[in-house]
Amino acid sequence: MKPELIIQALIEVVKNKDFVFSPQAVEDLPNLKTKISELENAPGDQIKEAIRQWMINHKDVTDAVLGLTQREIRDDLKPSKDTDAEGTLQNKCRILQKEIEKLEERNKRNKKVN
Repeated sequence: MKPELIIQALIEVVKNKDFVFSPQAVEDLPNLKTKISELENAPGDQIKEAIRQWMINHKDVTDAVLGLTQREIRDDLKPSKDTDAEGTLQNKCRILQKEIEKLEERNKRNKKVN
């Protein structure tokens, strides 16, 4: 699976399926965000491996991401045809980091309400 595809799928899960994140997964998000930040300029396979390693401990997130990547009909998840693939990966990494921050904020607000 191409790195861009797994990153895009994770972005979609963070944005639209935050219910799959257990309290432990939410607590572990800063680790993922830090790792992605450290690898932002690294080759896509390293980024993909970091995400895969993080997902090993979070089965529900993994299932949601893999479910999205295996649906051929999801045109929005297909890797782009951009010639600057590394630039695309960097942009997707930044988007993922921002979406993780939004998810963390939603969880903080929800804890305050409860």
